[in-house]
Amino acid sequence: MVAITGKFLGACLGARLGKFTWREAVQLATGMISRGEVGFIVASIGLREGLLDNLSISAIIVAILICDLLTPILLKAVLRKLPVEKADQPGSSASKERYDLPNPDGPARNHLSG
Repeated sequence: MVAITGKFLGACLGARLGKFTWREAVQLATGMISRGEVGFIVASIGLREGLLDNLSISAIIVAILICDLLTPILLKAVLRKLPVEKADQPGSSASKERYDLPNPDGPARNHLSG
């Protein structure tokens, strides 16, 4: 929980300093939760150099896996889907969706068709 909270708060506050809206900052910070390969590399170096024992490396790997598995679920929640109206997509079905993505130039205006 500390790993998720620390990375989330750091990225969120950094985004706010970069003039992102609160919503965009939360979206960006959620995407930054994943620790992935960098965490594995640092943990393996620590183990090799004798700085970590097997119990510590196990805890780190579990934290990395939890973060990596939670990130897509949380991203789906914060990048809410918006219905695409027929006027937005001529000739397409109304059942398509788009994602509300952060835009560094202001409110979320970039949309990818789903």
